Amino acid sequence: MSQNESPTTQSAATPPPAGVEIATPVSRGQIVRVALLLTTAFIVGALLLRAQADRIRPLDLPLPAGWVAVTADTVLAGISPQSAVRAARSADAPIGATPRVRLITLTSAGADAAALSGVYWLIVTDDVRPTMEIPAGDSLDVIRAYVLVDQGGAVVLAVERGFSSADPTLPPD
Repeated sequence: MSQNESPTTQSAATPPPAGVEIATPVSRGQIVRVALLLTTAFIVGALLLRAQADRIRPLDLPLPAGWVAVTADTVLAGISPQSAVRAARSADAPIGATPRVRLITLTSAGADAAALSGVYWLIVTDDVRPTMEIPAGDSLDVIRAYVLVDQGGAVVLAVERGFSSADPTLPPD
């Protein structure tokens, strides 16, 4: 607007705002299409998640000789990993300060318990202890404890194995 024009001439040229305009109504067909699209996306996503969860992965913790187990990621656990550690500690199982806990499907526990199989919490801890014979004064034994806790919180099996400090399966310091 130039300085010579008055406000009345401008309002005559441009119409005043019309106010709120109501959108056209949504048809039932549009609602059905959106519902089908959302349902299809949900089903495809659920199937993809299930396919990923069904992959059986090898266990990332070392097992004693003769033990056979895989991860049990798809199993709904009866108790939490923290509850499994608490149950093992209250049963005086050999649990160290930094346990590694995995839900596993155990096929065989080897010579320790050949008939044992099922879904358990596996608790693995490494503990460094001085050896009974210390010829040089600084010899150490590494003790690895394996504890199996069932879904009810009962310790089913607790075993310890000794290793030399040069064992490649030991976790890094």
